Amino acid sequence: MPTQFFSAARAFVWASIFAALGVLLCSCADGRDDSGPSANGPSASASGPSAKELKAIANTHYKATPGQPRECLGRLVFDVAENVEVAVSPDHTDYVFGMSTRGWWVGKKSVEAAGVIISINGPLPKTELDEVMRYHKLGIKNQISKRQKKLTRKRERIKTILAIEQQADHSSNQNPEGIPSTLGNHRAAVLELEETLKKLKASLSYNGFDVGLPDSRGWRDTAYLWRDQRLYTITLNLYQDERSEAQRQAALITAANNFRTRELFEIPEDIGICFPYGFIKDNGTQEFYVRSLFRYKDRPGVKFTFLTETVGHMGPEPTVFNAAARAIPKGSVFREQEEKIDRRVGPHSVKMGPLAAQQGGFSAKLKGAQGPIETYDVYTGYAGYAGSQVLPTIVVNMESTTQKDEPALKSDPPPFDESYGRLNALLHSINLRPTTQAMPELR
Repeated sequence: MPTQFFSAARAFVWASIFAALGVLLCSCADGRDDSGPSANGPSASASGPSAKELKAIANTHYKATPGQPRECLGRLVFDVAENVEVAVSPDHTDYVFGMSTRGWWVGKKSVEAAGVIISINGPLPKTELDEVMRYHKLGIKNQISKRQKKLTRKRERIKTILAIEQQADHSSNQNPEGIPSTLGNHRAAVLELEETLKKLKASLSYNGFDVGLPDSRGWRDTAYLWRDQRLYTITLNLYQDERSEAQRQAALITAANNFRTRELFEIPEDIGICFPYGFIKDNGTQEFYVRSLFRYKDRPGVKFTFLTETVGHMGPEPTVFNAAARAIPKGSVFREQEEKIDRRVGPHSVKMGPLAAQQGGFSAKLKGAQGPIETYDVYTGYAGYAGSQVLPTIVVNMESTTQKDEPALKSDPPPFDESYGRLNALLHSINLRPTTQAMPELR
């Protein structure tokens, strides 16, 4: 859906948010019901999930139909159709869907697990392994070139300042104020640049490290693995990382050994984190963040964005607020009278597997050559509990795009009721992925 649509929508959102919040908060004041965990997650209990909630997520009553394709993400599993098309990351060459053949990890964190950040690009030839190493070397050479030019400019500036100072000494005037301090600053910058250049030139002899696995390369804090015609990049999350280079390298090698590829509909039984075309084992206690984007080939104008993550120090997902914000009031007019909101979804509580989540959205009518076209956007979110691995944040967004917005589409989105039914079937099927060994939290 185009950016200008949402820019216009924001003008109408705030008037409805607080009224919607009042209705929603009254309808779910205690945040709990007898059928599953709280919709409000940590806000309902500062001490974490109750035994009843843990039991609900561990022993869901949902049973998939025999032969039903299922996918996994994070520590969850859910139903999909066989014609699902999964993107590995949002790609700027395909703004609407991110279905690029070369992957889409530019500027987006989509998988963080087991202390590393993982990206997937492909399909790509095996030669890309050598290309990334060449790229690193080229990066060093570019840095050397830029700093060398800067050093030359600094030295020329010092010569200019000295000439001005010398000229002042031969005149009757006193030395210009500020020359000593300015000269000192430039000389300090020259020394710093010379030291940086020395280190950069020395680093040209660095050729990476041995990951110890076939078709792999290692460079500083990153390991590259070529698997199934895709290039997987495993990078350490260096935030507040005080480990030595040898310790970081060992951690990367461990992560690379815990990683494996997987095909769509392949559900691992080990404890760990699922993501598109991959899986990494962990001990069931580490923080994670996973985001996936998918659509169905028979309905390319509707995309689903699925996110799950452990609740971090910033607190839980504001699901009540987000659901209310997305439920734009009926009758608002956008695009100079072309588009009208004709249906509001919620905000209300819905089931996400055994969990009580918050949902809000809207459906609008767009004028088309062959008659009205439905376009829609629906948010569903479960806040999760801080410190819980089995009750993390879960967010599913459904969003449509029309041919007018994306001419490459061969058809406009289907009626809202069809897509909303597909969304709710997905939500109903979400549950904790079964593992051969129970998650530590459930033992």
